[in-house]
Amino acid sequence: MEKFDLNDFTKGWVIGDFNPTLLKTSDFEIAVKRYKAGDVENSHHHKIATEYTIIVDGEVTMNDSVFKTNDIIR
Repeated sequence: MEKFDLNDFTKGWVIGDFNPTLLKTSDFEIAVKRYKAGDVENSHHHKIATEYTIIVDGEVTMNDSVFKTNDIIR
């Protein structure tokens, strides 16, 4: 068993083809996000990897849709 601190990862990104990561893979990316008023996510597209975003606090607008606490976006 290993213990990790979410604060040690970049912007909540914990799995994917970047560092630091819990699991290095180009197949998918996983982030655990906490949004506060005024936070913005730039639009982008992955040709290979599937991106999963888990919102544990706050809300965000992505691609003209609003997502909030407890939403999981693929």
